[in-house]
Amino acid sequence: MGYNLELRTTVVGGELNIFDSGQVRWITGGVTIDHTTVPLVDEKRILPAGTIIGRIAESKKFGPWDPEADDGREVPLYMIAEEVDVTIGDKVVTAFDHGRVIVERLPYEEIPVEVVEALRDIIFVKDGIPFEGDVVDEG
Repeated sequence: MGYNLELRTTVVGGELNIFDSGQVRWITGGVTIDHTTVPLVDEKRILPAGTIIGRIAESKKFGPWDPEADDGREVPLYMIAEEVDVTIGDKVVTAFDHGRVIVERLPYEEIPVEVVEALRDIIFVKDGIPFEGDVVDEG
């Protein structure tokens, strides 16, 4: 019996499926993305599915994880499950803190070890293999 282990791009509901499993723990009520923290690119503020987010201490809203920030977003907390367009203002989006995600489908060229360790309930799967803190692609 042969197996086909080729990574396939799966689109669900018009969006790329980032999950390696159906077992996901959603954040009840979602999270509010602060549109001012999302960079303006081609006159739009869009976060793709799989974006890692942190909580802004002062407002209690969320923004994309930024290791250089000093407002709370420097601490990775959750990941968003769908693309969100916050061009015209803040928006509530579906987020999760537990699940298995396919690294190749995330919007990052590399994921630092510190992020993998901070998001300890999210299993990062690369080339079909779960990693425990060694996802950094240095080469």
